[in-house]
Formats: sequence, C-alpha cells, structure tokens
Amino acid sequence: MLAAYERLLSRSPVAVKSCIGVSLALAADATAQYTSHLRVPRESRPAFAHDTKRALAFSSLGGIWNGPVMHFYFNFLQRRFPQGGVRTLLTKTALNQLCMNPLVGSPLSLLCFSLCRPVQADGGWRAVCCGAPTSEREKGRERGGELPGREAQRLNPPPSEAQILTPPPLL
Repeated sequence: MLAAYERLLSRSPVAVKSCIGVSLALAADATAQYTSHLRVPRESRPAFAHDTKRALAFSSLGGIWNGPVMHFYFNFLQRRFPQGGVRTLLTKTALNQLCMNPLVGSPLSLLCFSLCRPVQADGGWRAVCCGAPTSEREKGRERGGELPGREAQRLNPPPSEAQILTPPPLL
C-alpha cells in the first residue's frame, strides 16, 4: 500500500496532497461536529445531523491549502535551504511560523471561517455556513411565512453584550 501511495505521489503530487487534505479536513470536521453534538445533555439532545455545507467549506480549505499551496511552498523552502541539520530545520520552521502562517494561512483561514460565522442558537454556539438561516424568522421567510413581532422577538432575541463577547466553550 505504501508503494502504491509513493507511485501516485511521484506521478501527481499536487492531486494526491489535495485529496489527502480534503480527506483530513472532512474527518476533522465530522469529528468536531459529532463531539459538539455529544456535549449537549442526553435528555435534550436532538438526533445528530451532519452539517454538509460546513463540511464542504472546511474540506475545500483543506484541498486548496494542504494540496497545491503547501506543496509549492515546501518545495520552495527545500530549494532555498537544501542542506539538512537542526539549523536548517529551525530556519524553515521559523519562516513557516513567522511569515507563511500570519501572511497567508491566517487570512485564508479567516476567509473560510467568515463563511462559517458563530451564532448563538438554542442556548449554545454552532457554526452556520454559507448563509444558512440562523433564526426562526429567517427559516420562516424561507418557507414563505413571517412570524408575528412578539413571537419573532421571543424566538430570536437580540444578543446581549456578554453573549457577543463570550467565545464558544471549549471541550
């Protein structure tokens, strides 16, 4: 199996690395979605529903970032610093952490995460991707209806300052 992987990698390295990036991103996002689901108390936990739009957003980031971008970037580093050793390793790591991540990786991640903005719903944080409806009012509009004023305020109250400034809880 390793020999087949190495053959594929030598024939089309960018495609193989992109597929691996997509696979890892899908697995990581599915794990994150499921562990978030498990954090809800069992008696009030709804059935698990995989958020496909969110998974596609993260897997596209994994396919674009981990495949072509990192392939060419690490090849550039290898050509620029061909010698081995600890000093070369530290130089490459420093360039990656101080230049590539803040200047390219972070903006690309922020772009992806801006598509998956955090909103407060049902007493907990969840990611809503790609313009999915975030409130009962928006869901009602999609169905062609409108909620009365008091009912809309009850189902979708404006967030308090503490809710806006409070980050999502960690595991």
